[in-house]
Amino acid sequence: MTAFDSSSSGGVELTSGVTCGKYLKADTGTLSLSAGRLTFETNGTRLFDVSVESIEKITWHWYSFSGAFEARIAGVSYFLSFMPRNSDLSSWRDGLTIGRQWRAALEGRPIPTRSPLGLRIFLVLFNLIVAFFAICFLILTFGAAVDPLQSTSVRILGGVSAALAFLMIVMRVWQGVLSLRRP
Repeated sequence: MTAFDSSSSGGVELTSGVTCGKYLKADTGTLSLSAGRLTFETNGTRLFDVSVESIEKITWHWYSFSGAFEARIAGVSYFLSFMPRNSDLSSWRDGLTIGRQWRAALEGRPIPTRSPLGLRIFLVLFNLIVAFFAICFLILTFGAAVDPLQSTSVRILGGVSAALAFLMIVMRVWQGVLSLRRP
């Protein structure tokens, strides 16, 4: 929960696409923070346009990792998520980074410019684990490709599978390197 004072948003301006609501009732719209006012618009309708000080309560649930928050405005609770439905790892990462920036802005702290270190480490470890399993698959398929006792079709499939596994390993390692360098 965050309490707001008159300096909370401190001249910061942010605009992001969000989903408002939980489960199947989520509306997609635009959340904006400008001149100390928080605004949410969906389908051409403005659901709220309030000053940051008038927000009764804001909760950043632990399970959202700063990727979503719940705000009570004029007695109505709004659950706002920066991660789109059916997110992949890339959009999940972007949602957490954007949510972290919003949290800092709403709490009056400096806006971080990089994604969280823990998130970057998680993505590197995830890509290394995927690369490990791909290497295991590569070894197994390459073994079938070079075994002279196997039929020609099994050897061809093993060689093609080994080549694809090698390409996947290179791609995953490259993604891991990029996730460390990405702001």
